[in-house]
Amino acid sequence: MLVDLDINTQLKPGNTKNIISTDSRKMLMEKTGVTNDNLSRYLAKLKERGLILHGKADDEWFINPAIVPEVIGDRVQITIVLKINKQ
Repeated sequence: MLVDLDINTQLKPGNTKNIISTDSRKMLMEKTGVTNDNLSRYLAKLKERGLILHGKADDEWFINPAIVPEVIGDRVQITIVLKINKQ
């Protein structure tokens, strides 16, 4: 749902993309039934793990482009990044 929100956000001149704005949060809570407190926790985890990134502007937040699928004709290209820890 967040990827869809990010992809379909229509920016007006002079505005920045903010997928976690008040309006976006209200829509997410309404469609998912998640409480405000839980949504805040989920978004914090996504930020912590680098899935939601902060832009140059103070209010700019967007989905990490690495996890956004790319549609090429009749196919979908997905990038997978594996982090391997040596033990």
